[in-house]
Amino acid sequence: ALLACLPACLPACLSNMGREDVKRLREMRERNERQSAEALALATRVLASPSGLGDELWTIYEQGIVAAFDCSRLDVADKWINILRQQFPDSHRVSKLRGMILEANEEYEPALVIYDAILAKDPNDAGASKRKVAISLARGRTAEAITMLNAYLAIHMTDYEAWQQLFELTVDACDFERALFCMEELILSNPQNYWFHLKYAEVLYTMGGNFATAKTYFAQAVKLNPSCVRAQLGLYMCCAKIAAGKGRGENEMISALMTSSRSAIERVYEEAAPSNSALVSAMFTALETESASKA
Repeated sequence: ALLACLPACLPACLSNMGREDVKRLREMRERNERQSAEALALATRVLASPSGLGDELWTIYEQGIVAAFDCSRLDVADKWINILRQQFPDSHRVSKLRGMILEANEEYEPALVIYDAILAKDPNDAGASKRKVAISLARGRTAEAITMLNAYLAIHMTDYEAWQQLFELTVDACDFERALFCMEELILSNPQNYWFHLKYAEVLYTMGGNFATAKTYFAQAVKLNPSCVRAQLGLYMCCAKIAAGKGRGENEMISALMTSSRSAIERVYEEAAPSNSALVSAMFTALETESASKA
């Protein structure tokens, strides 16, 4: 009666170690942890005696294959993919794994044939479309990857990882207007993520001419994560630009923000890297002297 009450992740016919391995693999999937070396070791042990796993067996094979890719164990990945192909000969998921092992061997054309065949049957298959983007990036074809991501996001508008990838690519291409649009989508998806506000502010600062708006986003990043030195420094630099420009009516508020950011940064360095704290203070002194000379 007790064995009948065991959860699915602890099959009764597994040894105690096997049950713990299966439980840990399931935890990694549920938490989206990508501890590839650990996952490969656990999957190898479990799949050596796979009886009693039921349908979870195939999930563990897939998890182990992805971990094997990360660990450059293509021999293991190829062996397990062949097992899945025998069990699921018409599966798109298995076909994508076949394409990924071809990518790992830099056999891009055969991989594209597989992904195109998947998309011919299911044009909305997100995984196949993203693998094609990955191939374009691996070949150094950034413009092609950007075009493909734009087409992908026209269909899969809530894929925020894809928005982040497109943001990074457009920043690298100095297409800052499009990069801002990507980051606006990400901010709307998660307004409590300080990193999104920070990256938006950094692009605005890089573009120049709109330091007041950049200051607002740096300030929001600081509000969400006061210990972020990068956000504090961005806020300080924006304030310095505004103080040296036409916004002199705001100088009292700007001065207070600069003082607050400088103190926060100096405090972090005094605690984390005291040997560099004097250098940081000297940097701020030099910046303020230069700003005063331009005022």
